[in-house]
Amino acid sequence: MKKLLTAALIGATVLTTACTRVTDAETGIRETFSGEIEDRVLPQGLHQIVVGNVVKVSKRNLVLNVEAQPIVSEKIPMQAFQMKVNYGIVPENAAIAYKTEKAQHIVTEDEDVYLLGQYVQYVANSAINDVVSKYKALEVNDNRAKIETEIKESINSKLKAQGKDKYVRVNEINILKVSPPQSILNSSLAIVNSENALKTKQNELEVAR
Repeated sequence: MKKLLTAALIGATVLTTACTRVTDAETGIRETFSGEIEDRVLPQGLHQIVVGNVVKVSKRNLVLNVEAQPIVSEKIPMQAFQMKVNYGIVPENAAIAYKTEKAQHIVTEDEDVYLLGQYVQYVANSAINDVVSKYKALEVNDNRAKIETEIKESINSKLKAQGKDKYVRVNEINILKVSPPQSILNSSLAIVNSENALKTKQNELEVAR
């Protein structure tokens, strides 16, 4: 009985170390011993890694932070513009994307794979510039919701135009920070101060009468 139990424990240990688990939140990608990437994705479950490797890509929302200084309609750059891009992969095409777009992925120190992450960041920056350029500096913050929608539509349109929408799609844009150009802020403050000074002078004249 002891021998059977020991054998079972050894078998379980070998199985655990020789396999990796793909969860229901992931898509598995098979990398062969020679480094080739197989086109078909691996389903949820245990997969051997004795020969070759399994790359796991999240099917959940992937989040990228994007910072830019877009040019507004006054033809000067914003002081700061920060947003989050929430995007997802097309699971059935993950293996082909991983193989054919390898230079475009982001791989973290924890080996998390952001499929086409660099490309999404590049397209997001382009979309920010296109959308924000239609607004005056002081209008950007007041139109956050509208700009978020326009940036999302612009990114997805650019992905489709380049045939990348079969790999990834943007689900949501969240603007985190908007800082107008300092020169615009200074001008606005000067106008407000001038108007206040004029009102004060008018009040003084009214009292003097």
